[in-house]
Amino acid sequence: MKKSPIGILDMNIENISILNDLAKAFPHEHFIYVYDPECPQYEGLSEEEIQLRVIKNLNYLISRQVKLI
Repeated sequence: MKKSPIGILDMNIENISILNDLAKAFPHEHFIYVYDPECPQYEGLSEEEIQLRVIKNLNYLISRQVKLI
């Protein structure tokens, strides 16, 4: 039985260091890490633009059947 992964959405707040910490704390879990290379900085975007980027990335994680985001 395959375990569902945990989804990590990087909005350039903690960068990949949060994934490293989670992997150490939960060594038996699988993770899917999503970084938005099209928009590495959300600063300067409108609220609507940010919402659209986040929804796109959340939909990707949901399509990968993550158990937690």
